Amino acid sequence: MRTVYCWLLRLYPAPFYERFAREMAADFDDGYVAARRVDSWARIGFIVHSYADVLTSVLAEWSHAEIFVIWKTATLTALSLWTIVFVVAALEWPKGPVTAAFVLQLFGALTTCAALTIGMALERMRRH
Repeated sequence: MRTVYCWLLRLYPAPFYERFAREMAADFDDGYVAARRVDSWARIGFIVHSYADVLTSVLAEWSHAEIFVIWKTATLTALSLWTIVFVVAALEWPKGPVTAAFVLQLFGALTTCAALTIGMALERMRRH
């Protein structure tokens, strides 16, 4: 059980892992020993609670990490702009085969997507 728990701890961002992993593993060991003294259900409950706690807090820690913020911003920007591309494509389709205007619109949307994504990422990095 400790091996799996220690593996889960590696999911934390490196600075958090380096600072708290040993203490968290020691706390897990102490809790597991105490739960084993009670009964099987206490042990199972402790393991489930501990693993769920790590997975929940891993997400919270990564949400504060710079790379996650950049990834989230880039993803939201790309999804927004792809929505625009698909709306344009849906509006263009009834007019027949793909036209030069549609190709230019698609190129413009993709270029804008890339520019906004890169610009937002650079701005976030510059501020920190």
